[in-house]
Amino acid sequence: MGVSNLWLPGDGFLFVAPSLILHYMDAHEYSPPDEFQEAVRACPPMRSMAYLKALLKNGPKELFPATG
Repeated sequence: MGVSNLWLPGDGFLFVAPSLILHYMDAHEYSPPDEFQEAVRACPPMRSMAYLKALLKNGPKELFPATG
C-alpha cells in the first residue's frame, strides 16, 4: 500500500485517490466527499469488463490512447 493510486469512475470524470486512503479513513477518521462515496458504491468490480468500460467512458481519452 501507498505506492499506487485507485482509479474510480465518476459521472463523466475519474476520481484518483492514493491507495493509502483506507488508512486515512481508518486511522485518521477521514471521510471522503459524498460524491466519492457514491462512486465507490456504484463502481463495478475492479478487473471486470464493466470496470474497464466505465474507465473508458469517464476518463480522459489521453489515458487510453490505444482505444481512441
